[in-house]
Amino acid sequence: MRVAIYPGTFDPLTLGHLDLIQRASQQIEKLFVLVAANEILQAKSPMFSTECRVKLIQEAVASLGLKNIEVRSFSGLVSQEARQLGVKTMIRGVRNPMDLEYERQLAFMNQAFYPGLETLFLLASPSYSHINSSIVREILKLIKSTHDSLDFSHSLSALVPESVLKFLSA
Repeated sequence: MRVAIYPGTFDPLTLGHLDLIQRASQQIEKLFVLVAANEILQAKSPMFSTECRVKLIQEAVASLGLKNIEVRSFSGLVSQEARQLGVKTMIRGVRNPMDLEYERQLAFMNQAFYPGLETLFLLASPSYSHINSSIVREILKLIKSTHDSLDFSHSLSALVPESVLKFLSA
């Protein structure tokens, strides 16, 4: 069985993430979407709880009818989680040359900890290559801080899936 992991913080899940999940799921039999737990993300200071991020991804995946996806949280090294799952393939998205260099370094590090773990890079779809979670969080902070009356759905609909929009609008 061809199995892979797609790890990340997904804080929050973006349309770019969801596009990669969908595209990767077409190439393999089972994809584990691994959400990094809050306790290991102190440097990133996640905006959303681990449980919330897992739930939002599960809802987005279900809305697409993807049956070969399992969403779960993890703590520790990605290479350790891959080893525990018996997975030798990791999916990573690349938007630009800076992403590629960073992801290349991580791939070599993961291979050092788990020999045989291969990283497959998927290029971001052009329509999503400008999106990242950090930008979405910044937009959210700005909208909230200015008490802007802009509708969240209008402001963020091109950046995040419906499950995230509904959560943010609540």
